[in-house]
Amino acid sequence: MRALLAAWLVLSSGSLGAATAIRSTALELPRPFGYVIGDVFDERFILDLNTPYRLETDALPHPGRLNLWLALRAVAVETEPLRGGTRYRLGLRFQIMSVPPAMARVYIPVHTLSVTDGGQPVSLTIPSRGVTVSPLVLPGDASRTGVLGLQPDRPPLPIPTTAGVWRLAGIGAGILVLCALLAVVYLILPLWLRTNAPFARACRALKRLGRQAPAERRLQAALRTVHEAINRTAGRVVLEKDLAEFVARFPRFRCMRGRLEDFFALSRAVFFGAGPGVGVDERHVEALSALCRRCRGLERARP
Repeated sequence: MRALLAAWLVLSSGSLGAATAIRSTALELPRPFGYVIGDVFDERFILDLNTPYRLETDALPHPGRLNLWLALRAVAVETEPLRGGTRYRLGLRFQIMSVPPAMARVYIPVHTLSVTDGGQPVSLTIPSRGVTVSPLVLPGDASRTGVLGLQPDRPPLPIPTTAGVWRLAGIGAGILVLCALLAVVYLILPLWLRTNAPFARACRALKRLGRQAPAERRLQAALRTVHEAINRTAGRVVLEKDLAEFVARFPRFRCMRGRLEDFFALSRAVFFGAGPGVGVDERHVEALSALCRRCRGLERARP
């Protein structure tokens, strides 16, 4: 078909000027069948001109509606230099705008190209071409034939979400468990350790000592409370001779060694000295409370 159309285009020029200007022509057509409304197809024309002839681009067809069935959507021109001439590639893009009620052949209008060397132009006619177009809906009463009748919109199918819900629930439960573990490790456990550490409990016990009891009894109770805190910290009974080992095991109490030595000396005097009441006054109980508070602060500090 391409070779036949090429010969037809050359002969259709019908003049000696056309034979002089035009070296060769060719028309590349799309498939001639199988189109419906909205389809787009392209045609390409190849035109070889001798020097000094050129294609007048201003005379090319302009995009727009061509007839009831077709519209010209785009026009593109490419040039290529040849020996002693120029090759023009002209591309036309068409779109089916409407279709007949039954399958029919729709024709592209005739196009005329203009070639000139600056003098009298030479016309080149591109013949009408046809393509077969079919309707999307069969003719006739669809409700009677039961074919391709309009139907109500079908609701969308439900998306299964059960697996996703269970997966999301599992992830949420895992996050809650992880948050609970973090809260236990970083909030509850440190708080419990701080409030139940040996010297923290000793401080609370010293606050509960009643001031109505004699000073000697309160001092003895305070000494036993501090002894118990030291023993619980070490995990065994700590005597005065074990103080150096205690400080070595728990370096955080190293700064308190002097005050701990004074504590053991006071304990020895009260429990193994000349007897209760000897050299005892209210300041001893307050000193023990201050010692306990200081040790509580040290045991809360990070190692």
